[in-house]
Amino acid sequence: MNQLIKIVSLTIFIGLNLFMIGMTLFENTDSIIIILGFGLLSVLVALAYRQHRSEEKSHAISDFQDVAFVSLGGILTYAIHFNFEASAVIAAALVGTIAAFLPDIFQNSKSAKRLPTPVYCGAFVGMTAPDVASGFAFIILASLLTGLLFVGSKNILQGYGGKLGTLAFGGVVLSTMLTYILL
Repeated sequence: MNQLIKIVSLTIFIGLNLFMIGMTLFENTDSIIIILGFGLLSVLVALAYRQHRSEEKSHAISDFQDVAFVSLGGILTYAIHFNFEASAVIAAALVGTIAAFLPDIFQNSKSAKRLPTPVYCGAFVGMTAPDVASGFAFIILASLLTGLLFVGSKNILQGYGGKLGTLAFGGVVLSTMLTYILL
């Protein structure tokens, strides 16, 4: 099951990157600089995927906690943004900052040491515009899907920027597709 989640997550992650690059090229086919730039970007992304090392370890409890932490970050950020009318950036920064200090407060907790990254990934989900997110049910679904993508891509592209935002984008896109299909 864990292997299946990793394969599906990697496929979705690669698909999202190709979709974003493809749509940008489709909208800007008249500019050779943009086409060459995204061509170079595509080669660099392909090289990064080729060089990734995947350690196959099963951590069912920590994976479940990571999904919960991503969901917590998404729900808290959306709640602050929606209920207190703070900007999405301020809400995400507040949630991320608090999550960053929790390992120092709870120094003996192994879970608290892993907390900041998945919570901040969820904070990106919580930044979803109210026009896209139809409410807390949508954010919960998007956070859960993002959490699954997060767990499935733990050992992919470590040290590269944009991974957490891309995962959040994937969770929101999948949630939008599911709600569109089912409703």
